[in-house]
Amino acid sequence: MPNEDGEEGSIGEIARHFTRSSSFYVFRLTGKKSENVYEVPTTKDGMLLLTHNCAATDAQLRELSLLPDEIIQNVYEGVTYGRARSTILGQAIHHATEHRAQIASVITAHGIGKIDLDALDLWAYGDAEGLGK
Repeated sequence: MPNEDGEEGSIGEIARHFTRSSSFYVFRLTGKKSENVYEVPTTKDGMLLLTHNCAATDAQLRELSLLPDEIIQNVYEGVTYGRARSTILGQAIHHATEHRAQIASVITAHGIGKIDLDALDLWAYGDAEGLGK
């Protein structure tokens, strides 16, 4: 996600982008705009607020994934869009995964640490949510 200077942007900018986008996917599925405020975090508390907002939209997306697949139509900026629920949900997953990998690359490139993306799998997520083992 390049910024206006064509650079990749900070971790905070990337996190804000994909967190805000998750509320857009909820909008695409429900027609309801988020009332959350999505600012680029500059502190730990700012990042925690993004985390909280992301968890809320994640819960909504998971709930919406239980509904039957159908074409969802809504109007955005005067244009009517129709997409299958499964396509919108798949794009939400793809988009967040793409930017998590981007954040991991930024962390590694700046020598802050190394994130093992293979350890961030759905098995571990399911276990953490009490949905496995």
